[in-house]
Amino acid sequence: MSVAAEPGSGLAVCAQCASTTKVLLTGAGTEAAKAVAEFTKGDVDRWCNGYVVDEAKNAQCKSDGEIPGGKLGERLTSSADCLAGKIVDIDGKIFTTDGIWLAGEHGIGVAEPGEIRFRDSNGEIEGSSRAGRGKGLIINYARLCPAGVAAVAKTSSKSMASSNEAAVDPATAVSLSSLSGNAYDHNGSQMRIDRDRGVIAYDDPKSSISGTVRSGQVLFRGKLPWRSMKASGTAFTFKKGCAPAPYKVTGYWTENQDLVLTGAAPKRAKEGCEVVGYSKSGGNSKLTFKSLMSD
Repeated sequence: MSVAAEPGSGLAVCAQCASTTKVLLTGAGTEAAKAVAEFTKGDVDRWCNGYVVDEAKNAQCKSDGEIPGGKLGERLTSSADCLAGKIVDIDGKIFTTDGIWLAGEHGIGVAEPGEIRFRDSNGEIEGSSRAGRGKGLIINYARLCPAGVAAVAKTSSKSMASSNEAAVDPATAVSLSSLSGNAYDHNGSQMRIDRDRGVIAYDDPKSSISGTVRSGQVLFRGKLPWRSMKASGTAFTFKKGCAPAPYKVTGYWTENQDLVLTGAAPKRAKEGCEVVGYSKSGGNSKLTFKSLMSD
C-alpha cells in the first residue's frame, strides 16, 4: 500500500538541508520500505524564508529553485530493511543502525538523545553535525521505519495464537540493567523511564498482561526531554501472538513529574494480528505514567 506522507515528514540530506513534503511511501516498517520524494515550490520557499533574510536574496533564492539538499522538481529516493536495521540512503550508500545517541556522547552533534545512531559500510559511526548526513539519516530512517530501532518482529500477519509465548523480537526489548531513570506506574504495571536513552520499558507487568508483555518489553522509543520540552516518538500496542504495532505519539510532563503521551493508536482485526485502522479514542490513545519517586 502507498501513502502520502504528511507535510514536513519527507526526506532530507542533512540537518540544515531542505526537506521534502511530497512523498510516496510504500512498505513502511517492513523489510522493503521505500520512499520517493520530490521538491515542490513550497519546499523551496520554506527553506529560503527560513535561511535567507535579505529580501532581494530571498527572492532570488525562490526564483533559482536550488537549495541545499536539492532543487525544484528533483526527486530523492531512499529505502530500508527495517527488520535488519539497514537503510540505503539518497546517494545509494548503505548504513546500519547502531543503537541510539546518548546525551553528551562524542559525535552526537544536532541529534537528540534517544535518536538513532548509524554506522557506514566501513563500520565507522556517522556523526551528526549540522552539515553532516547523520541527522538526515535519522530523518529518513524515521520515515521508512516508524518503529525506529525497535523493528517490528518478523512474523506473519496471521495470528500466532497457537503459541503460548508472546511474539517478542530481541530488538523490541531491552535489558533493564542497561536503563537508568525512575520507576513509574502505568495502568497497574511498573515501568522504567530512561529519559537519556528515550526509552520506556516494562519493569513488572501487571498479572493480566504478563502472558503478552514481558519484563524489558519496550513500550516507547523517542525523545523524552524534561519539563517544558515536548516528548515525541513511537509507542507500541501488544496482542498475544502478534508483533508489536507501532504508532506515533507526542506528550508532556506534568507538574507532578507524570508523563502523558497521546496519539492515534492501532486497531487490530478481531481475528489475527492485522492493523485495520487507527483511533484517537481507544484505550491506547492516551498513555499516562505516574511517578513513583522523585529525581
